[in-house]
Amino acid sequence: MQLGVAAPANKYGARKTSVAGQVFDSKHEAAVYLELQAEAVAGVITDLKRQRMFPLIVKGKDGLPVLVGRYTADFVCRRAGVLEILDAKSAATKRNEAYQLRRKLFEALYGIGITER
Repeated sequence: MQLGVAAPANKYGARKTSVAGQVFDSKHEAAVYLELQAEAVAGVITDLKRQRMFPLIVKGKDGLPVLVGRYTADFVCRRAGVLEILDAKSAATKRNEAYQLRRKLFEALYGIGITER
């Protein structure tokens, strides 16, 4: 490992970014976090959490539950008492086929829409 060399970007060009001692997958995700922190301080949202994982479970042919994957939300909070799921997505990552499939499955299973910022 060489000193002073930045870690390579991911396939979408995002670079890990630190804010307030927390590491984010991209500058965009860190910026969304700062926006949400400001909303929390203002009392607009409550219960802000990062990287919340939701299992994606469907009923198998035999009627038993089958874990087919998981969806990890960038942020979860409550706005006016209602659970809100938020993802920091660039135009490229919004089009990612795997993300679109997880998003649709999450929304169908949990009955909650995902807000992309």
